[in-house]
Amino acid sequence: MSYINILHALGWLLVILAAAMCLPVVSAIAYEERLALSGFLTGVMLTAFCGGGLVLLFREARQALSNADQLLLVSIMWIVIAVFAAWPISQSMALPHGGHAIFEALSGITTTGFTLIEHLDEVPRSVILWRALLQWLGGVISIVAIAAVLAPQKIAGLELRLTPLARGENVNALHRLGSTTREVFNLMAILTVACFFAIWASGVPAFDAFCLSLSTLSTGGFTPRDAGLSAYNAPYAQFWMVIFMLLGAMSFTMHRQIARGGIREAGRDPELIYLLSVFLIAGAILSCWFLLQSDVKGLSALTGGYFMAASMLSTSGFVPAGFENVEVSPVVITGLALLGGATMSTAGGIKLMRLALLLKQSSRELARLAHPSGIIPSQFGGRAFTIQTMKTVWAFFVAYIVVLGLVALAISLTEVDAAHSIVAAAAALTNVGPLYDMVTINVEHGQSVREFHGGALWAISVAMVLGRVELIAVLCVLSMNFWRR
Repeated sequence: MSYINILHALGWLLVILAAAMCLPVVSAIAYEERLALSGFLTGVMLTAFCGGGLVLLFREARQALSNADQLLLVSIMWIVIAVFAAWPISQSMALPHGGHAIFEALSGITTTGFTLIEHLDEVPRSVILWRALLQWLGGVISIVAIAAVLAPQKIAGLELRLTPLARGENVNALHRLGSTTREVFNLMAILTVACFFAIWASGVPAFDAFCLSLSTLSTGGFTPRDAGLSAYNAPYAQFWMVIFMLLGAMSFTMHRQIARGGIREAGRDPELIYLLSVFLIAGAILSCWFLLQSDVKGLSALTGGYFMAASMLSTSGFVPAGFENVEVSPVVITGLALLGGATMSTAGGIKLMRLALLLKQSSRELARLAHPSGIIPSQFGGRAFTIQTMKTVWAFFVAYIVVLGLVALAISLTEVDAAHSIVAAAAALTNVGPLYDMVTINVEHGQSVREFHGGALWAISVAMVLGRVELIAVLCVLSMNFWRR
């Protein structure tokens, strides 16, 4: 275990985080938010000092990161980032309690979207920007971790999406992480700028449009206002948000291939076809559901249904304008959240490719019953997958269900009833925090996440990280065999 290289990599992450804090500093100056400005300035100095110190102290690190080192790095970095990112949130008095501020920051960096802030309209605009920026950074980091670390190690079938983004096994792992980060950052930045101009041109104020663009493409779900999307009289903005939520739920390997080979490359990706198919079917189902609601009209039901389908399939958690108090089918939206988007995307959930592999393997085993000695090829996207790949996918699926049950049990032990515990666990593990409010909003005596005790919040925090790091990687780090090695 090369702790020096891990600390060196963590140092660079903190340096990047300190640089990102400079944007809320500018916002705090522009809006004359003195308390928030003080919090962000001290946050920049503290984070830059610790990150820069680690980089300089271990600048001679030359030994390549082993597979175990990389798994440990991608497992602990979320907690480290959340601790430093929570400082300005706490110091600005948005959430004075340190533990609550860390929860908020962790929810942002894992693109989950849970929030403990009760009145967003009373929070400094710089903190609102920081929450959205954390989600954007979390989206970039999660794609880099999958492409540069988890896919080369064949975690839960991710090797089938292995592309030049994740190659370079013969170079120093830190250099590979750096080159992958630059490529993913450029892709995300271009799409975010396009998303911002589309939402802004639709009538949303520039500041809010920027925050929404950061959260939309990262499939995070944070909104800048208490009223959510209902705060804006901009129906076309929701259309563009659907487009960019789906782009965020697409595999970023597909974005890269389209950028290099043109739009024709999209038709060759089965996972993209699955994504669009599920979106169209789920949108139709939700539209019919809304039509049955007495206060929802025809066109509103159609647009709301497809917006909700894109929001839940991408695990963003945005609620369409005017639907905050409309009952939604809990089975459909929870199923979409568990399904999730494409692998190597910012979306959470089990992921479409894995479910497709499970169905293909089931079909293959049924065919074997009729032809025991037959040779039945198995492919996904033109690439053959082996029984070893299927073992890792099955291990992921079983672990996902078991962890979901354990997290729900842990939450229920803190005096939260069983139904709320299950929904909260599903929302955390799928990284779609607003799912909890959508399901429980019309439940009598429903409990808000803000009413949860510390133990429940810690259980949710663990689930958010597990859901963000593809689960198996963290479970591997927690195993005794990992540390014996």
